Amino acid sequence: MKNQQPPKVVKALSPDLRQDFLTFLEEVPPGRLNRTLRVLLLDYLMYNKTGLPHRFPIMMSDLCKLTEVLDTAQRDTQGWHKADEEFE
Repeated sequence: MKNQQPPKVVKALSPDLRQDFLTFLEEVPPGRLNRTLRVLLLDYLMYNKTGLPHRFPIMMSDLCKLTEVLDTAQRDTQGWHKADEEFE
């Protein structure tokens, strides 16, 4: 039997996922969400600094990547939300 290559995965967002992201970005200002996540993280760290999960470095890496996506989303959605909605 020949060594078979696994099927190539096509990386594409489904129309449903694209629509869900668009709806999310219309309803939730990305800058506000980004700030909220950072505040939650800092609060969590203040109260759990001695008992962090062993996977914490991976969790931090994932959160950093998410904040980068939110930074891009904030730039791309500028003007979508009232200024007072962005940082309530």
